[in-house]
Amino acid sequence: MTPEHTSSERRCALRIPVSLEAVLYHNTLMLRDCFIRDISADGMFVLTGGQRLPDGAQVDLILTAVTDRNNRRRVGAEVVRVTDEGVGVRLKYGDPIQMRALVDMLYAA
Repeated sequence: MTPEHTSSERRCALRIPVSLEAVLYHNTLMLRDCFIRDISADGMFVLTGGQRLPDGAQVDLILTAVTDRNNRRRVGAEVVRVTDEGVGVRLKYGDPIQMRALVDMLYAA
């Protein structure tokens, strides 16, 4: 007999609490004062200061390293969850080099 999975949790990757500044772009909208609350290999939760975005929206995020304000990374994402606090996004890596650069930046923070 196999154990039954009863949790409503859909994530496959471990979430890590972080506090990173971010700028979120969606079409012509630019949200400057966003913060990343947690991140995983698949996605992140972005605090948007109450600004709501449509589910399924394609966004770009510019992340800034805490230790080096000149160290910024751009990553594409899709909105998969919307709350009053912000949005959950699924990351869309362009290539392994982009993913590695993001990981390096996070571990340096």
